[in-house]
Amino acid sequence: MTGIKQADRLNREGISYANNGDIENAEKVFRHVVSRFPEEPDAYTNLGNIMSRKGVYSQAIEYHKISLKLSIKPYAILNAHHNLANTYLETRQYRAALDCFAKALNIDENSWESLHGKGLCHYCLGEWQEAGKLLQKAYSINRDIKIRQLLDSSQKRNHQDARVKDILSRASEDRSSVIIQGNGTMPSRDNRDLFEGLLDNSERIAFFVGAGISLPAPSNLPLAGSIIDHITDVLIEIDEGSLRRILEQADLHGESFKESVSDFIGHSYFPFEPTFQALMEICGNCVLTFSDYLNARNSDMRIEPNINHFMLAHAIRRGHVVVTTNFDELIEAAYEKLFPDEELVVLVTDKQFQDAYDHSVSVDAKGGILLKIHGTASDYNSLAITTNALASTSDKTMNVGFEIDAVKAKAQSEEVYMSGTLSIPRSLMMQSLIETCPFVFLGYSGSDIFDITPIIGNASPLQGKGVWVSHFTSGRDELDRVEKIWANHENSRRNIVEDTTAVANYILKRWNLEWPQEFEKLVQQVENRAVADFWKKVEGWIGRLNLKRGDGLSFFALLAFEIGNWKSCIELCNEAIRVYETDLSRNDYSWLRALSLCSSAYANNQQNDKAVRLLERQREFITAQSEPRLYESTYCRMLLDFAFEWIDTDKKRIAEKYIEEVLGIVHGDFGKIQIKAYALRILGFSAVKDESYMAAIEYFREALAIHFDITGNARGQIEDAMHLAECCLKLNDLNKAQYFLQLAENTAKALGDPRYLEIIKQNRAAAFQSFHGLSKTSVIHQEMIDEARVGLGPRGLAKYEEMQDILNSKIHALQYSTAHEMIEEMIELFPSSRKFMRFLETNLAHRLGNYSKEIELLERWIEDYGDSIIASANLGLAYLYTGRMDEAQDRLEQANQSYVERFGSVYPLTLENLVTVYLNKEDIDKAQHCFSELKKDSDVSKAILERVETVLDRYG
Repeated sequence: MTGIKQADRLNREGISYANNGDIENAEKVFRHVVSRFPEEPDAYTNLGNIMSRKGVYSQAIEYHKISLKLSIKPYAILNAHHNLANTYLETRQYRAALDCFAKALNIDENSWESLHGKGLCHYCLGEWQEAGKLLQKAYSINRDIKIRQLLDSSQKRNHQDARVKDILSRASEDRSSVIIQGNGTMPSRDNRDLFEGLLDNSERIAFFVGAGISLPAPSNLPLAGSIIDHITDVLIEIDEGSLRRILEQADLHGESFKESVSDFIGHSYFPFEPTFQALMEICGNCVLTFSDYLNARNSDMRIEPNINHFMLAHAIRRGHVVVTTNFDELIEAAYEKLFPDEELVVLVTDKQFQDAYDHSVSVDAKGGILLKIHGTASDYNSLAITTNALASTSDKTMNVGFEIDAVKAKAQSEEVYMSGTLSIPRSLMMQSLIETCPFVFLGYSGSDIFDITPIIGNASPLQGKGVWVSHFTSGRDELDRVEKIWANHENSRRNIVEDTTAVANYILKRWNLEWPQEFEKLVQQVENRAVADFWKKVEGWIGRLNLKRGDGLSFFALLAFEIGNWKSCIELCNEAIRVYETDLSRNDYSWLRALSLCSSAYANNQQNDKAVRLLERQREFITAQSEPRLYESTYCRMLLDFAFEWIDTDKKRIAEKYIEEVLGIVHGDFGKIQIKAYALRILGFSAVKDESYMAAIEYFREALAIHFDITGNARGQIEDAMHLAECCLKLNDLNKAQYFLQLAENTAKALGDPRYLEIIKQNRAAAFQSFHGLSKTSVIHQEMIDEARVGLGPRGLAKYEEMQDILNSKIHALQYSTAHEMIEEMIELFPSSRKFMRFLETNLAHRLGNYSKEIELLERWIEDYGDSIIASANLGLAYLYTGRMDEAQDRLEQANQSYVERFGSVYPLTLENLVTVYLNKEDIDKAQHCFSELKKDSDVSKAILERVETVLDRYG
């Protein structure tokens, strides 16, 4: 058999594996072909497609590029361009994808796949006219339902509402175009001394910079808050009449109309990520093109770096580190201007962060480095511009597109402080910098509550010295926020108010550096039209979003839904539905979306009949269409909404049929992954109802993985984690229940949602009471905690509580080795905590299942500190687990007697364990007596009684 035939046979074998879902064997076969026939392009194409399916996109791109180089025949070249374009499309690199599709069309102008792909790119970029022309041609060649759906949507979106045009026109005229030049003065004498000490005595400084550094001329980039204000102003004005009617009915009259809207939906302000998330829901991926206007390398924008960016470029060149949350590429532009022949090291992906951390770049590299925590404007896939993207690009498992070493990440997770949602490599780099370098915060507001500030505020031990420069335009809210983040730290951490340009200018002078003459001229030439031009671009972007009447109502309804304000969500949705119905032929997708959202809000508000009526309206509309699958995603959600309502009723079989139909439709469709999570969650609810808790855990785990690793749905993460905790409790696995509750709490804290935090608190209290029966022994725990705090003083107490919170997080997250290290550290720092810390140490041994070690530690603890009810109870349980029944009986009986004497009732968990001891010793009468004592006590939970009764029944 010739080499070509062998390669062809093996490629077919690999494709067969892939088609059957066996990705692992398919990859092995394709790698074998590549090793034996390195000039065979098809194997590289197939490997690239496998890597895309695994989410390893950078490798997929490399394999497709190799295939492109090796391909000779026109069809093979077209296929290589097409596959490469699809990979760029999956990673939201739309401009690169457009280029590849165009090259494919140069070979075959009638390739409907390339026409469809190119049309989809334009659609995602909000370029509706270009999309419509390409999709129309693709549909004339292949009348595929998906092309028809996209064509229909692009044609509707190309009809800009006159009302929005008028709003944007007036906004452009009214928009203030005042620029910030910087005051040009030097910092105060005290502050100069502060910086002098840092600069002269530090080999490496970490500069943490935010949007404030890009405010001064000639950059003149506004803060995110200004852009959010503009977006919400437009959205409010689109539906102002409807909103005013709703607010009047609710009798809401704030200081301003905008504040009244904010009060109605339950947000005191319009935060950046949720705003863009809601826009994504309404307008699609074209929202992401906002980043184009922050890209300094976009020649159309004419954005220039300012003195802050030039100072930071010099800082990197001198070996310092710069960490930025900014998407713009002004620091990179400044570096290129100053050092055109040198390569700047920039970290954007998790793999780059992990590689850098492994090589200790943050500590001992000679050159400087730029860390872009929230992504960069030239790569949509890296952006954390929405709530979902923030979570999915900063998740804990990194299963999406970031080729990090997962085994290594799992081991490194032990080193991560249990706070925020930042990924493991990014967290470790941040912690390393905080702990090893002096730092300067410049132009950073501290409002990144999801990921950055938890590390800044909770990092322990905090070794570095630092300065936080609040911009001279900062409001009181920002200053208060910084003080709160900075609270409990040493005096070496200072918060000062200065103009960022004055600080940058002073630092440069300390380094004996002068500005290039052309930069000085550039600053002098900047006029107000630079700012006005930027706002014109932003308003053009808003215009491309195709906002129309009803969208403002839907937008605010989405924000209300996200925080659980069902009543406001329902009122806003109902009004949006009425508005959309005035022109249903153009607003059908928006109308169906509003119906779906309103139905969900009714269901959450326990108004199930109304929820079902709205679902019936959706079904009637969709099934009446000649091509109902045009509304495929909406149709799937509708079926699942019915299933959710019917899964526990006499219509359960129909509900299960609907779920099966949905899973068949969404199978393998990455774009419908959120719908799959919804289906899995409903199956989980049904399994819980049937008391099939192991099956429920599998469903909720898969849903959690989707919400955590792919969609970044924070609300979904919280709810899935709480459902998992409930199932674990039903299976008597308290440790895992605590882990999932901690995960839910961390996400709820990041969202700042008090409603979820209260529910989690109640669940945790219920968990301890129902599982442990230890509600009264919490008094004994509290006594040890109070004793640990004696004599610490205000500052010491604050530090102790900070470290205690981190330690608790480590324990709940099952990170026992680092918890041990923290216990020893806290004993050294706070000698009064020794008794409590040593008791926690016994608890860790129990959690690890090392009962011999637990016995050794508990016996030593009792010898050092005297007997205790819970120490005796735990020691008795450890004796029981190691088969020492006589000693177990003595200790457990002693613990129960002491408990009765102190609290006047039996010790539930101890009696439960005594039942097991007595049964092991075949003393049935004593076991039955314990059960009788438990039944007499009204405080004993039903769960404990059921467990004891099950043990007795099993014994016979």
